[in-house]
Amino acid sequence: MRIEVAATLRDAASLFWRNILWLYVDFFAAAVMALTLYLVFFPMQAIDVIFYGVVPSGIFYIVNPYSILSSLTFAFVTVGVTKRLWRRAGMTAPPGPFGLQSWIPIFVLALLIDHLLFPALLLFLIPGLFLSALTTVLTPVLVLEQRGWQAPPRAIELVAAHISPLMMIWAVILVPWVFLMFAGSSGPPESGATITLGALWWREVLDSMHWPIFSAFATCIVVTVYKRLLEIEGGPSGEDLDNIFR
Repeated sequence: MRIEVAATLRDAASLFWRNILWLYVDFFAAAVMALTLYLVFFPMQAIDVIFYGVVPSGIFYIVNPYSILSSLTFAFVTVGVTKRLWRRAGMTAPPGPFGLQSWIPIFVLALLIDHLLFPALLLFLIPGLFLSALTTVLTPVLVLEQRGWQAPPRAIELVAAHISPLMMIWAVILVPWVFLMFAGSSGPPESGATITLGALWWREVLDSMHWPIFSAFATCIVVTVYKRLLEIEGGPSGEDLDNIFR
């Protein structure tokens, strides 16, 4: 048995529409928090980079505080969202609070995947879709199974036979995402133009109001695929999933 593209998207869309309000609020709050932290701790750099479009060096992307803050903030929020969606999908509630040994691999792997995926999607769409497919269930394995550093091989094992349909599933959401990234980019401001931190904050918040929709639907895809892969694997379901989580 393999992942079916149409059925997976249908189930993910159903999960999305049933939970759209709180999903949007959670991911919108994550975006606002990352932006706020960046403006508070790196105000001059934020104006140079966001408003003027100045990139200090070629390796700036790797050490960009904004991308790092965004990755960590969204990773933190996605943990709670994944647990809640799993319960909303009718499955057993995962374990309680995480320890440090669980959070460290979550944050480190989030930074690594985000910093590989973003340029792969913008510069080379097919490799980006392949990486998305390969890491589809990494978050559920980290959060629900709490595999720690063993999560990547477990996640790859689950999706190995389903890369092609997963790439098609991710194309549905990531191709429009890439298009909007390019379409929404603006040129440099007029010579002599200035902006305050408050005005920059409001501009970026208003400009980013559609992005949480993508994050929310992507997370619904992840949870839907993970649930389906467990069924295909022939593993337990319902309350018996406690055995996986321990």
